[in-house]
Amino acid sequence: GEDLYFRVHICDEGKELAEQLLYRAPLFIPTLRDEGEPKVVTFGNSDFLYSFIREATASCYMINHPVKISAICGNISTLENKFRQNCGGIYTAPLKRKIMPEFIHYDLSRPELDDMASGRPVGNDQSTADAKRAIAEGNYFVVDVGSDMENVLFARNLRTWLLRSDSTFRRIPFIAVRCRDSVNAFWISRLHAGGFRHDPHWYNDYDFYIIGMMSDIYPSVITDSLLERIALNVHLSYDSSNVDEEIAHFWQSSYSRDSSRATALGLIYRMYDASIFLKNYRDYHSLSFAKLTALADEYQKIIHENSSAILTYAMAEQSRWNCFMLSRGWLPATDKQMRAYMTVGGHSSHKHELSKLHPFIRDWEDINGGEGSLYKRARESTLKSIADTREFLTIVRPVQSLESSTKNK
Repeated sequence: GEDLYFRVHICDEGKELAEQLLYRAPLFIPTLRDEGEPKVVTFGNSDFLYSFIREATASCYMINHPVKISAICGNISTLENKFRQNCGGIYTAPLKRKIMPEFIHYDLSRPELDDMASGRPVGNDQSTADAKRAIAEGNYFVVDVGSDMENVLFARNLRTWLLRSDSTFRRIPFIAVRCRDSVNAFWISRLHAGGFRHDPHWYNDYDFYIIGMMSDIYPSVITDSLLERIALNVHLSYDSSNVDEEIAHFWQSSYSRDSSRATALGLIYRMYDASIFLKNYRDYHSLSFAKLTALADEYQKIIHENSSAILTYAMAEQSRWNCFMLSRGWLPATDKQMRAYMTVGGHSSHKHELSKLHPFIRDWEDINGGEGSLYKRARESTLKSIADTREFLTIVRPVQSLESSTKNK
């Protein structure tokens, strides 16, 4: 009957991996290491990289630390066309603040890639110039060009090229490598230059971050991950008058669950934007609930002690939510469009899900200055999200098991 529901998790491997990487190895790692604002460079055109770029766009906007993403591959049109088809509003919506990935066509097998990464002169065609600029600026790299072996060989060369491109030998940026096999991952994570025992130092340790093992993906799907639990709390923050009913809605509505997960993933970026962070970036690799709660407590103090801060962070959260919506194929609804579809018989919602039009996909200045109860509700919703940051981590109830869910219904 209608009172019975089942939790069905359709595993999207690329999305699961992207969320893990963005959560365990945040894009602000370069800033933590005094390497400048996040300039992400991906190599390859895999489904995982598509998801990584999409989820980064959806969750990682920061107003004080703008994120730049450059994707490089010889067959980049496959990735670019997919992204523009599914997330076209990222490029067309007239918004002031958003993450806009760039796609650069450059054959990664070309022999001058060494020269380019090492800073030596190369060709002057536009794609080469764009690739050279992106690599020269990059401080967060993600490699998925093929098999495990192809990935580690490319990443190994990349580490070498980047290190010798700097006369001080201090250019040792973060490099994530896709590796599917757990045995390969074990050895790649311990890869070091020959002639040195594995006592990690900048001169002998390749220091790759490994992502992509099956053993990492499925336990977080089968069991309730911290991210999933926080996402449920985000969802319940909108209406917890009937917890059982709202938990059911969380699982029945892909829109609500997806939006809540993006918000949950974005919390560490929200707090970093307010200069609240773990000082050792490696602590994010195994981020605990206790550490995350401690960060949220600091964030709560800031917004309570500084009334103007909440408006700044609300502006950032509005922009993040805009990016999320655009990354899911939604577009801003004009007032004329909204009036038109709200006058159609039986449709009273301000958003139109089938045509993916939403009137709140606007800059904070437009929302905050808009008149009428509709824009007041949008303002209040964004401000409440900022104010509830600490409450999102008060896990009032676990994500229920199948048995307890059906029993309570």
